[in-house]
Amino acid sequence: MDLRAEVDAQGEKRLEQQDTTGDGRFDVAIAFERGARTRVEADEDGDGRVDLVTHYGADGDIARREIDTTRDGRLDTIATFENGSERKRVLDANGNGHAEITAWRLPNGDLEREEIDTRDEGRPDVVRFYEGGRLAREERDRDRDGRADFVAEHAADGTLARQRVDSSGDGAFDTVVELAGGKKRRQEEDRNADGRVDARYAFDAEERIALEELDADFDGHGETRAELAGGRLVQRTTTTAAGAAPARVERYEGGVLATIELDDDADGRTDTRGQHAAAGTAVENERDPAGDGR
Repeated sequence: MDLRAEVDAQGEKRLEQQDTTGDGRFDVAIAFERGARTRVEADEDGDGRVDLVTHYGADGDIARREIDTTRDGRLDTIATFENGSERKRVLDANGNGHAEITAWRLPNGDLEREEIDTRDEGRPDVVRFYEGGRLAREERDRDRDGRADFVAEHAADGTLARQRVDSSGDGAFDTVVELAGGKKRRQEEDRNADGRVDARYAFDAEERIALEELDADFDGHGETRAELAGGRLVQRTTTTAAGAAPARVERYEGGVLATIELDDDADGRTDTRGQHAAAGTAVENERDPAGDGR
């Protein structure tokens, strides 16, 4: 027998069982109310246990599905539908009542958002946002305080474009990294949590530092600027005030200090020039004690 039906006292069908595989066992059961299909239970792998339950709304469209994704006899996933399309899916893989993954989809089937509980603590610590079916942004709560402390933004080609990090856990992002083609290009850091940038970096094609600007005393003015090529220092300048001429200029050859120029009286002219040997030791000094530039 491939089909069996039961009717109520009014002669309306209330249950239909089907053997869709021809093995002599009913693997599909369809429930009806007032002649309308309300629920379908299916044993899709033939183990005698229900793997899929589909609920239907008054309009005849699918309203909800319960799914056994692991085939262990437990319905671990619930999918809800809107206007016939899946809108939300909740997965509790280990059956402890905490959803590991909750996903929302758009009417066209594209992912819109995912919330993931990687620690199985009952709340998501990873949230992913999608645009046009691709991952656009990911937010992570790494210190478990309920706030995102790491945000990764992706370009249209899927590569990383920007990262923001709250390394101190105070709720403010203190490090921002910009990338191109998935490689670091620029980085800014607020090292004392005052809302101002204290360190700036630029990187070459190999992600080596090409430029470093530092505000070591956190006064809002970057005192040192270092330029590098191939990972080696080329020049470092030090200023004492915003807009002022460099008070100290160090030039390097092959990564080794070659010359130092000092402007001791801050008049914009070099007062002391020092030459260094290949080992970086001083071999010659020139001074302008009168400060007249000669």
